[in-house]
Amino acid sequence: MNKAYIDQECVMCTTYGNFLKKRTSEITIKNQNDLPDEDIKRDEIVYERGSDKFYGAEAFIQSTNDLGGIYRSVLIIKVFPKIFLDSVYRFIATNRHKIFKKK
Repeated sequence: MNKAYIDQECVMCTTYGNFLKKRTSEITIKNQNDLPDEDIKRDEIVYERGSDKFYGAEAFIQSTNDLGGIYRSVLIIKVFPKIFLDSVYRFIATNRHKIFKKK
């Protein structure tokens, strides 16, 4: 079973977790506080597929891709350099509580 670890105090993160949960039973949504301290300190989504761990933008891409079907088109964003994707992800992650206020 694959696992996506998200910040459950973040509106954007929980929305993405619910998005995954509604579309597949193959991904379990977990609280990022269940991770080891070094992963929590990264302050980004963590996605586990078997023994592989993905972080940040790559975690988003891989977890969305694993939904299959039309969602596999997410791989198209990998045409952008990793440093660019990571920078965009880091900007959104750093400002997520400001951008996506609690309801």
